[in-house]
Amino acid sequence: MNRRDLIKGGALIAVSPSLLTGCNPKPNQPPIVDQVIEDLKVADQTIQALVPILTPIGGNLPILMSRVDVDIQLVIKVYTEYDTAAGQTPTNADLIRSTAGTIQANLTAILDAVGVKNHELIVIVGIAVAVVNTALGVVLNHLPQPVTIQSAKVGGKLPTLDSASPADLKKAWNDAVKVKYPGSKI
Repeated sequence: MNRRDLIKGGALIAVSPSLLTGCNPKPNQPPIVDQVIEDLKVADQTIQALVPILTPIGGNLPILMSRVDVDIQLVIKVYTEYDTAAGQTPTNADLIRSTAGTIQANLTAILDAVGVKNHELIVIVGIAVAVVNTALGVVLNHLPQPVTIQSAKVGGKLPTLDSASPADLKKAWNDAVKVKYPGSKI
């Protein structure tokens, strides 16, 4: 997936050139794969921190959040494997893409389930969804274009953040929950 595909797909992500190209502009920065994995770990921490906030609402929210958590962990595992020469197979890339699509569908369902119950919760859930969706966008940017299947598109109706650095993802989440849910900070 290239930058033009993201723009066509309605993505709102603004990522650094190093994340798009795989080149580190500063010699002291960790490899790009480490930054991508760190983004995914922040996304996973964010979902885990969201669980105690939304569990009292009930319904299918705990199940949806559990699925997102498990799927993010799967993407971390497969992307870590994919980064090795032996793991760079179309099967692994397709698994990452399809799992990202499943995560995005579940994020949409979480947003829909929260509905208009509480404006503050909608904002917090929106930030969590944006953190996860931004991390997914970074991962999808590092996969080659699919040959036979359509890749999951980032954007659409799910929110994203302007920055994809792990620190910025954490800050966005922590700023959203610091007053009412300080125990949910990551």
